[in-house]
Amino acid sequence: MTISFARLGRVTGAVVTAVSLAGALAGTASAVTFTGHDAHARALATSPAVSGKARCLDASTPPRRNGGPVYLWRCQPASANQAWVVDGGQLIVRDTRGTRMPMCLDAGNPPRRNRGPVYLWRCQAGNANQAWVVDGGQLIVKDTRGTRSPMCLDAGSPPRRNGGPVYLWRCHAGNANQAWVIDGGQLIVKDTLS
Repeated sequence: MTISFARLGRVTGAVVTAVSLAGALAGTASAVTFTGHDAHARALATSPAVSGKARCLDASTPPRRNGGPVYLWRCQPASANQAWVVDGGQLIVRDTRGTRMPMCLDAGNPPRRNRGPVYLWRCQAGNANQAWVVDGGQLIVKDTRGTRSPMCLDAGSPPRRNGGPVYLWRCHAGNANQAWVIDGGQLIVKDTLS
């Protein structure tokens, strides 16, 4: 899988396996295009400064461990806790990539349910709990996509705050709790950008 970042309106590469996710940072957001299957994807760009209201998916402070928490936190462009890499459908905490213990966003074992937990777990190739698809701004657990109950990463209802919950919820188009922007390696709750 390859990931490319480009200014909105100039997305590069042919879309092969997934769709793009475009952000809304007044023309500064990056568009993400997934192509191919196995090449390493790297989110190398540094996120632009965002408002103090913006909330990002945060992997908590090291040491990172199985079952470690993820939650919302004010976006900080230089925060290693908020730097993610998309690789092979996995969402990997960037500072753990290439180490003995790379850590991934994990949706837990089925059955998937509303308010189901998401947490960190050691990355394992082929682990369905760690396979995500980006579609229309939503982050969907891959093995639920196309079922009667697709499950999405959900930021919970506003107000968004530091330490706020992140969990699984049945996907609903237009649900602001499930609208994410990937920018510079950060996963930002879209409605916190304004």
